Amino acid sequence: MIYDELAALLDRHGVTLPQIDGYAAANGPGSFTGVRVGLTAAKGLAEAHGKLVAPVSNLRAIAALAQPLTQSMLCPIIDVRRGEVAAAVYSNALELLIAPFSAEPPEVARRAAGCAKECGAVVYCGADAPRFFPGALETSPYLAGAIALLAGGDLAAGRGLDPAAADADYVWRADIGPPTHF
Repeated sequence: MIYDELAALLDRHGVTLPQIDGYAAANGPGSFTGVRVGLTAAKGLAEAHGKLVAPVSNLRAIAALAQPLTQSMLCPIIDVRRGEVAAAVYSNALELLIAPFSAEPPEVARRAAGCAKECGAVVYCGADAPRFFPGALETSPYLAGAIALLAGGDLAAGRGLDPAAADADYVWRADIGPPTHF
């Protein structure tokens, strides 16, 4: 089904697979299945056509959406359930300052405040951010455009990966336990 949709999209725009320079996909954090399906499709196409893959963090994509709206450092937020959020801190130029991690909101605030002491104000951002951080900058939940632009820049700058090297980054541990009912 996904490949049929991709073929239809390419047809609508008059593009053939040999014209594609590289492939992109979100590599997390996000839903396990969604991240796996998207990344696997991109890796499979890249492998089949001898191209590179540019995996893009959903947190980086959120920061890119917020970047034009502030001059501050950016702390994108994604609700990962169980009372935790995934977060990272980026400079306004989208340089990674604190690597993606998962924690309860007070711990995220503590880490971001530590970065703010050294580098200036931090703005929390993302579609989920206002639920956890009052006054946060709410951005669109639709990340595909930002992921495509970031991946295009990564590929152009030579930061594409061999498909075998691209992997998911869920930031938090899997929620595995005994079944709750049969």
